[in-house]
Amino acid sequence: MYRGVLFKKYLNLWTYYRGAGQLPKYRLHDLRHTFITDLITSGVDIITIMEITGHKDIRMIKQYSHPTDIHKKQAVEKLISYSINSDSNHIARIF
Repeated sequence: MYRGVLFKKYLNLWTYYRGAGQLPKYRLHDLRHTFITDLITSGVDIITIMEITGHKDIRMIKQYSHPTDIHKKQAVEKLISYSINSDSNHIARIF
């Protein structure tokens, strides 16, 4: 019940400001994509994101997330930096 009331409150605000021409012509639902993408790119773990958004299936998180090429490049650079700065034998332990 609480989530429904809270959502209706935000939907009313969204509709008001959109009608006043103060918001771009996006759907309120579009914010969910941005929210989840921002959580992922800021390093929040998937389980926490699922708890925040109420998703029970990781496939929904995948559907809502839209990492950019820049974020993908940063992820690879982070791994390279980790590999260089950590124990050099960690890759050998994987295999």
